Amino acid sequence: MNQPRPIVPEVEPLPPAARLILERLPRARRLRVVDVGANPLYPPPYAALLAAGACDLVGFEPDPEAYEKLMADPAPGETYHPAAIGNGQVQRLRLYEHSGFNSIFDPYLAGLPFHGLSGWEGLRGTLEVKTLRLDEVPGLAPVDLLKIDIQGAELDALKGGEATLAKAGAVIIEQRFFPLYQGEPLFAEVDLELRRQGFRLHRFLQPTARPVASSQSHRFRRRQVRDQLIDGDCVYLRDLSRPDLIGTEELAQMCLLAASVFYSHSVVAHLLDRLVERGAAPADLAEAYVDALPADLRERR
Repeated sequence: MNQPRPIVPEVEPLPPAARLILERLPRARRLRVVDVGANPLYPPPYAALLAAGACDLVGFEPDPEAYEKLMADPAPGETYHPAAIGNGQVQRLRLYEHSGFNSIFDPYLAGLPFHGLSGWEGLRGTLEVKTLRLDEVPGLAPVDLLKIDIQGAELDALKGGEATLAKAGAVIIEQRFFPLYQGEPLFAEVDLELRRQGFRLHRFLQPTARPVASSQSHRFRRRQVRDQLIDGDCVYLRDLSRPDLIGTEELAQMCLLAASVFYSHSVVAHLLDRLVERGAAPADLAEAYVDALPADLRERR
């Protein structure tokens, strides 16, 4: 869950350091992104890469209104399916007042007065959908990045996509720390599944936190007093402590993702070192990458 925000049509271009990796790092194919829950409420983390025409995207979105928006003007390399990813069974999809909350789960009503995140739980309608397991979707692999935000059904999707994700370098997944839905799997369960599949938690992207409701709520500056962690996008990477288990092409695609999607600059340099050791990257590229970063990210010499 990320609170609904208007679509921002302007996407920032790739920064110079990311452009350097895109242009100078040898790769055998275009980077491939799969977006499960592609509702276009706000630009996805891979937006700059997509705008640069540097990746192929396959998106899944079962909400008819959101799917219609995605299909209004798809760019070359974008493919969307009006399908729900899950455990392969028929599920009842709740379409809530704010489409960013659409879920197969009912709201956790006991939590609403605690954190005050309400107003979304009214239903617009429901859909009976036959969910697809990721491994059942033909032609989906190779996948370099899985971005997934499906309001509590993430665990089912991961369990049904192990073969598809076998060589994926990164997963950007919304993780819940405090329940919004009745019975949804929380962080611990999803983290265990990702670790079982060979991924490790790398970083958080803009976690959502809320003030806890009280008689003094009106006196707090809401932007400053955010005590209860609710959820947030988490970046998981293939376990880099075992680079011997990761192919050279997968390392190169991970490097591009780190440079252009979640901006983990030390990871980029680390991956470039491994690629240079394999003779798969120019020897000066790690140094050139750091030189291309903004000055405030580099130590003064």
